[in-house]
Amino acid sequence: MTVFDGYIALGGDVTSDIYQSVSEKMLLKFLKKMTDDNQMQILEQAIIAKDRDAAYAAAHTLKGVALNLSLSRLSNPLCGLTDALRAGFPQNAEELFQEVKTEFDYAVKVIGLIEL
Repeated sequence: MTVFDGYIALGGDVTSDIYQSVSEKMLLKFLKKMTDDNQMQILEQAIIAKDRDAAYAAAHTLKGVALNLSLSRLSNPLCGLTDALRAGFPQNAEELFQEVKTEFDYAVKVIGLIEL
């Protein structure tokens, strides 16, 4: 899969500054860094432990990365989870987390298929 095809599959915006301003090699590097980071594991552990502060911090970090990379498929559920956690630990936190996890796992799979 090409970087372009993978980026589109992730809901990437090809008109975004990030896509327009970096090489495909650099974009792929950023995408791989996102999936190699441990914020998703921290988020999952915090959700299980019902630790609102840790869950909010991890979700907010992941949201920022997804938004900076213009990845709408991942950023949309992260925005929902972050907004819900901002107000406290919602009853549907695990459900919201599962939406994020589904999209993150999809991103890991797609990024793993990208070749330069």
